[in-house]
Amino acid sequence: KKVVFLSVLWKHVRAFAVETAGSWDRDCELKLHTNIDELQVFDFDLRSATCDVMAVQRFLADRMLGMDSQPQLAFVNRLQGQPDAGAQSLFAWLGDDSRQIDAEAADQTFHADPAILQGSERVEFAFKGRRDMLLFTTKRLVSINVQGWTGRKKEYLSVPWSTVQAYGVRSAGSFLDKDAELMIWTDVMYSMKSNAGPDLSDVLDVASALGGEDLFDDNGSSGGSEAVPGMAYLEFDFQKDKVDLMAVQRYLAFRCIPTEGLPPDAPLPPSVLADMSPQGAVEKLLSWLGGDASQLDAKNLEGQLSDAKVLVEGESVAMAFKAGRDTCVFTERRLLSIDVQGFSGKRISYVSLPYASVRAFEVESAGTFDRDAELKVHTCIHWGLATLSQDFRSGRADILAIQNFLANRILRHCPTVTPGPAGSSSPWPTAVQVDAVGGIEGFLDWLGDDMREVDAGAVQRRLQQETPILEADEEVDAAFKCGRDLFAHTSKRMLSVDVKGWSGKKVSYLSVPLRFCTGFELKTAGKLDRDSELRVYTDYSEWGLSQDLRKAKVDIQRVWANIQSKLLP
Repeated sequence: KKVVFLSVLWKHVRAFAVETAGSWDRDCELKLHTNIDELQVFDFDLRSATCDVMAVQRFLADRMLGMDSQPQLAFVNRLQGQPDAGAQSLFAWLGDDSRQIDAEAADQTFHADPAILQGSERVEFAFKGRRDMLLFTTKRLVSINVQGWTGRKKEYLSVPWSTVQAYGVRSAGSFLDKDAELMIWTDVMYSMKSNAGPDLSDVLDVASALGGEDLFDDNGSSGGSEAVPGMAYLEFDFQKDKVDLMAVQRYLAFRCIPTEGLPPDAPLPPSVLADMSPQGAVEKLLSWLGGDASQLDAKNLEGQLSDAKVLVEGESVAMAFKAGRDTCVFTERRLLSIDVQGFSGKRISYVSLPYASVRAFEVESAGTFDRDAELKVHTCIHWGLATLSQDFRSGRADILAIQNFLANRILRHCPTVTPGPAGSSSPWPTAVQVDAVGGIEGFLDWLGDDMREVDAGAVQRRLQQETPILEADEEVDAAFKCGRDLFAHTSKRMLSVDVKGWSGKKVSYLSVPLRFCTGFELKTAGKLDRDSELRVYTDYSEWGLSQDLRKAKVDIQRVWANIQSKLLP
C-alpha cells in the first residue's frame, strides 16, 4: 500500500541510453542520467517482446533534442565515399582505438536500420573502433557499444551537446604511445560505488595540470565510498594517424560553445571540417611557446594558434599566460589550456572550458611574502574540473584586468536587477557615509573598520574608481563590512572581498553571478547571539556564501526584501 511517486523534470535529464537484448538476454534496458545528487541514474529493464526500445529512444530524443519535424537536409561530410581501410595496426585493434570513417555512410545507416537519428539530424563526424562506433551529429554525441560475442546486445548512449561543459583532445606521445584521446566533461553527477572504479590516472593528471579540484581525496574517495566518474567524464581513444585532432576540437568548439544568432543545430560551416592542420604548424606553435615569458603577446599567439588550426573562424585571443611548458589562453569564447606532457613533449592536451560552464570566479592579488597572484574558476562540472586554478607572477599579470575580462564574458547575459523599497522604483537609501581616502591603500584602510552596513554608493565609487572591478552598468545595491572584509550585493552578482594576511596586501575578489544563486536563508539573532546570518546557495557549491550581520547595525527586514527582489522572479 505504500507507494512512492518520484518526478524528475526533463531539464535535469542530461543524457540517456537504450540497450537492446542479447542472444541469451531477453530484456532491453533504459538508463536516464541526471545532474541530481543521489539520483545520478535511473535504470529500467524493458521486456524486448513487449516494448519497442527504439521507439523509446526516439521519444527521448524528441523530448531532449527538440521535436523532429524537418526532413533530412542535403550536406557534405568528411571522408564521403572513402572506404574504411580497417585498423591497419595490431596495437590499434587490441586497444580498440577508433579511426575516422565516412560520415555520410554512417548517416544513412542510422537513419534506416536501426533508425536512432531524427529526420532532421545529420551525422557530421563518424569514428569506428574494433566493433564500437562514435557519432557526432548536429544535436548530440552518440556512442554505440557492441557487447557480447554475438554482437546482438548494443548500447546506444546519447549525450546532447548542451550537456557537454568542457572538452579536450590529447595527442599521442612518442615510441609506444599509439593512441590519441578525446576527453568530454559533462554536468551529469558522478557515481559512488563501494568497489574500486576504473583507472582514473589520465583524467586526474589532466585535472591536476589545470589546477582542477573536486570533492575527493587523492584516492578518489568520499565518505568511505569509491567515486567513479560515470557519465561525468567520458574518454575515447583514437588512432593517432587516422584522426585530425585539431578538426575534432574545432568541431566541438562550434557545437559546445553557443554562437549568438545561430540555432544549436545549425549546419556546420565547411571551414570547420575542411581545414587540415598544416604540416609542422603544431610543432612551430610549441617551439614558440618554449620561451620564458610569463605573459604572452595575444596577437602573436592568435596567429600561431590560427596557423595550427586550434581556433575556430572568427575566434580571437584576448590574453594569454605561460607557466613552464603549459599555457593558459583566454579567447572571446573559451578558456583554453595547452598542457605539454612527457619527456619528449609530444603528448599535448588541449582542454577548452566554455565561459557558459563557469559558475563563479575569484582573483587574488599577491601578498607581501607571496609573489604570485591567483585565479580560481568554479564550474558546473562535477568531476576533475570542479575548480580550476592558475598562478600568475606578481608584476607580470594584471589580475584586475583578468577579473574584468571574465566579468565581461560571464556577466554579459545576466539581467541587471536594481531593487528598491516596496512601492518605489528607486534604489535602497544609503546607510553610512565613508571617508574620502583615495587609492587602493585608502580602500583597504577603509575595509579595516568593524562589521556593519555601509553606504552602497560609496562602495560603488570605490569599486569603479580605486579598484575598478565593476561593469559599467553594474550598481551596488547593498554592502556590508566584517572586519577588513566586504560583502556586496550588486545588480549582477554577489561580490565577496576577503583581505588576508597581517599586511592586508593579499586580497581575494570572489564573484558569483545572480543567475547561479539558487536559494537563500536568513537566520535572526538569538538572545545571547548578537549576529544574524545570511546564506546564499549556489549551484556550484553545496555550502554557498555565508555572511554574518550585526543585529544592532543592520536592518534585517531590508536585507531580506533586497535579496528576495534579486533572486525571486
